[in-house]
Amino acid sequence: PAPAAAAAPKPAPAPAPAARVDPLTYQFYQSNDWMTVEIRCKGLREDQVSCTLAERRLTVVVTREGGEPETVIDAPLFDTIDVAQSKHRIKPTKLEVKLRKTSASQWGTLMGSASRPT
Repeated sequence: PAPAAAAAPKPAPAPAPAARVDPLTYQFYQSNDWMTVEIRCKGLREDQVSCTLAERRLTVVVTREGGEPETVIDAPLFDTIDVAQSKHRIKPTKLEVKLRKTSASQWGTLMGSASRPT
């Protein structure tokens, strides 16, 4: 019998590709008194979220596990809000930001122009 041929060495496995992290997105809905912004992201903790409210501006920065800070929203609002009554809260699958409008009305959109008169 012929000697058994040595098995060819197997190539080293390719390194696993880096996990792709989709950018965070948001959606919003409103009543006459409130504008609610939802940012979908599971398992956030309070220390991973920075939510800065100003009368005409919303800034939301999220730092996901092992990642860099990601600015989700940093823009002027369509109209003014009552900062003291506005708030954010973390839920199991999302971050919810509730903006209390200063005047009962329907906004045309969430974001406005920095130059829009108040």
